[in-house]
This record gives sequence, structure tokens and C-alpha cells, in this order.
Amino acid sequence: MLTRRLFLGALLALLPALSQAQLNITTNTLGATSANRYDGLFVAQGSATMTGNTITGGLMGVAVYAYAGASGDSTASISGGTISSDTGVQVFDDDLTGDVFIPVATVSGVNLTGTGAGYGVNVDGGKAMIQNSNLTGHLVGLHVAGNAIVDAGSNAGDSDPTGLGTSAGNNTIFG
Repeated sequence: MLTRRLFLGALLALLPALSQAQLNITTNTLGATSANRYDGLFVAQGSATMTGNTITGGLMGVAVYAYAGASGDSTASISGGTISSDTGVQVFDDDLTGDVFIPVATVSGVNLTGTGAGYGVNVDGGKAMIQNSNLTGHLVGLHVAGNAIVDAGSNAGDSDPTGLGTSAGNNTIFG
């Protein structure tokens, strides 16, 4: 069980051989003893699958960032579990016009309960697919900005707008 902040971005930055590695993070509890200060899990320039984790506290439960000068996408697949923080999942591209690498997230079956602040899911640049998830208790349930592409379910016949598969929808989204 992990009880301290796990900073994947720093780990991947320090170990270049792992920069395109797939990390699996399963059934961990973060922030149970003392709440996370900033983020529970952080992904930058790498790929992580997160399944059945419980993340409590902090500004962001899961942060998926693509920084200027990156040499690969930042990808997170988040399924099951509970995230209770100001912002549940933050997908952010700080270089919208410079490089081709983007942050990408899939969120499926996650209980993203908020603290009354922030966003359930905030996608600012990059892309995300969200399905079968609860985005409640935040100031805003789902926020999309910076030319981001998000599929949280629709019946408009738009097929697969993100390239991540078609969202089943079934989300509960409100602030």
C-alpha cells in the first residue's frame, strides 16, 4: 500500500530508458494517513494503467501532463477506484502549438467525488474518453478547454472522435 505521493513524472524523467514504459498501478491507497499535498499520481511522457486505486486529498488526484519539448505522449488509463480531491483528473498540455505530443486519458468506472472545489475532470489540451464514472461534488463536473477533444458519451453518431474508442456515456456529471 502506498501512503506517500507517487510522482510518476519525476520517475520517468529520471530514468530515460523507462520514458516509454508501461507502468501498472493497482489497488493502492494514497493519502489515507495524511492527504496528498498536490497530486496523488502524476504522469508525464510515459504510460500508466491505474486500476482500483483510492486517492484522497490534494489539488489533483491524477495529473496527466505533456510539457514543451516532450519526446512522447503522456498517457493514463484510469479504471475503477475512488478519487476524492479538488480536481479528480487533470489532463494538461502546456505547449498547444509547439510539439505533437499530447496528454491522453481514459477514465472508466471511477468515482470522482469532489471537495466542493475544482473539476471532476479538467481537459485543457490533449484528449480524453470518459465513461461509467461519477463526476460529482466539484465546482464543475467536466471542463474542456484549449482545443481538447473529449468523448463523455453521445448519441450524435460521432463514432470515435478521440481515437480512444467510443464512450458508453453513463456518467453522472454535475458540480
